[in-house]
Amino acid sequence: AGGNVYFDVRSFPSYESFGSAAVEDVQEGEDAARARVAHDTHKRDARDFVLWFTR
Repeated sequence: AGGNVYFDVRSFPSYESFGSAAVEDVQEGEDAARARVAHDTHKRDARDFVLWFTR
């Protein structure tokens, strides 16, 4: 998307089991991050993240 490569967390059902943070804690962090950073319209899920970034 837009030249960037994203990890789609929904494509890997056990993704949340890798971290030790509770889902609620992650959501709170995402809400705070959204307040500081513009929303990335290329993400399918707020938890998705960039694997390869281009400009």
